[in-house]
Amino acid sequence: MKKIIFAIVTLFYCTIDLKAQSNAATMEEIKAAQDGKFFTRTEQMADFKGGEKALAKYFKKNLNIDLPKKNGAPVGNYTVVVRFIVYKSGKISNIIAETKYGYGMEDEIIRIISESPDWSPAIQNGNIVVAYKRQAIIFLVE
Repeated sequence: MKKIIFAIVTLFYCTIDLKAQSNAATMEEIKAAQDGKFFTRTEQMADFKGGEKALAKYFKKNLNIDLPKKNGAPVGNYTVVVRFIVYKSGKISNIIAETKYGYGMEDEIIRIISESPDWSPAIQNGNIVVAYKRQAIIFLVE
């Protein structure tokens, strides 16, 4: 029997250039972000409200962990990485999978992230800034 275990790993992120955006953020957010300064590092990372424990609880409640098994994923560890934009308001957009394992894993993580509540934005020099966030989820299929 295959068993799937997931773990949440936070990866580095960087601030972004907002020349092209999706419709998830309002035009006011995009304009405000374009008017601000962008940093390659920030003092406080964008994060799920409540931190890693809250994110793990959110994933445990909402993630369909049987999906890779149903789609025939072989036994192994799969570190699925997605990146997305966290705006000053905490809204997110432009969720992109950086891995391509298949078996529905990337699509499931994108679904979960897109349905998540607003995040806590990044902070630099005491100011809220727009930033990329990279998030890794480890699936262990046994």
